Amino acid sequence: MIDFLKLFVHVVVSPFKTRAQLEAEIVLLRHQLNVLRRCVPSKPKLAVADRLLFVWLYRLFPSAWVIPVVVLATAAAVIASMLSTER
Repeated sequence: MIDFLKLFVHVVVSPFKTRAQLEAEIVLLRHQLNVLRRCVPSKPKLAVADRLLFVWLYRLFPSAWVIPVVVLATAAAVIASMLSTER
């Protein structure tokens, strides 16, 4: 309940912060983000058990893992298809 009251007070007070306070908060958050990026490895290392779990889940639910294919088109191809549908 105390956490909810803190959140409510923060939401009520936050629109009245000065520009300097907002900029200081942004600088502090950017610094925290940079420190976090340095501490956490960029790519997670999967153990053998993790890979076996993913294989097992894929075999149980193969349709859930299908990644939609993104089709890249050139501007000329898009314009040509638009012109052909208008006629």
